[in-house]
Amino acid sequence: MKNYWIILLFSYAIAQDTTFNCTGWSQLTFSEYVIENNVWGQGNINDFTQCIYRTGSEDNAHFGWNWNWPNVNNNVKSYPEVIYGKKPWSSSSTSQTLPIKIENIDQMYVDYDLNISANGSYNLAFEFWVTTDSMSSETGITTEVMIWMDRNIINPAGDMIASVIFDGFEYKVYRANWDSWTYIAFLSIETQYSGTLAVHNFVHYLVDEGLLDSQEYFADFEMGNEVIYGTGQTDIQKYDVYVNANPLIINTLTHIPSEYHLSSNYPNPFNANTRIDFSIPYKQFVNINVYDTRGNKVATLLNDNLSKGNYNINWTASNHPSGLYFLRLECENYNKTNKMLLLK
Repeated sequence: MKNYWIILLFSYAIAQDTTFNCTGWSQLTFSEYVIENNVWGQGNINDFTQCIYRTGSEDNAHFGWNWNWPNVNNNVKSYPEVIYGKKPWSSSSTSQTLPIKIENIDQMYVDYDLNISANGSYNLAFEFWVTTDSMSSETGITTEVMIWMDRNIINPAGDMIASVIFDGFEYKVYRANWDSWTYIAFLSIETQYSGTLAVHNFVHYLVDEGLLDSQEYFADFEMGNEVIYGTGQTDIQKYDVYVNANPLIINTLTHIPSEYHLSSNYPNPFNANTRIDFSIPYKQFVNINVYDTRGNKVATLLNDNLSKGNYNINWTASNHPSGLYFLRLECENYNKTNKMLLLK
């Protein structure tokens, strides 16, 4: 049965010239990222399968992993993941932007889009490690922070200490003290499989609450599935981390705008992805949200201070049903709403 599972998962991938590896702790690379077949909780369990894969070039990869773990205890068995930066157990960084001193983080985003098909007990979580200096090993870890975007028959460790809202999404905050470091987890009330997550919101909150030291270092940024048991696959179509940069694209080669402008999204109607162009005539706070026909906010695309300029931003709506949506741009002296039609 286990072999059938692997064949089923990769039947489409092999035809697309996919590279995959089913050896524990194996790695695949693309651009400034490492995909790692993390099996840290394997212990004495040998009756399992877990594979990582990458389709496409190292500069433009579609990637993911699958797992099949027996239900033998309630401990985390693995965390197949993608890594950006210097994990404390590594000797070098995958990028030039991490590690970074926490006080120097102005803005940080992860732009992602993925699908999960699974059963059993697992989560989907981002993770970053905080260390005493930029080249610390595991002995220099002070804090482990996770941002849970999904869970199934699993909860964060520790006690709930707070509830916060970032960009319209509510998170419950948990804290536990391990022997060597502090563990903090943000548990999203809603499942989030796609979007642009403002990671700096979580970092700045922890600093303001005295839970992180701004003089310590943000070592790396990871995303993966903590697996307790069951079978599953995570397939990632888009994954980009921005440190002190914004996933918005600003066009500085054209004229500097003298007035506000919000164009209709393109394409419209659209299937899964659409682009929105807008202009602002001076530096100000800009908010862009998407609403359904009942007036419920379904996505926050932007909530930040921007300099004057011409911008474009993408909305990935793969996890939303077909239908009519309303895009609303709100600035200091300008508000406009456009209709968008999602057809799948």
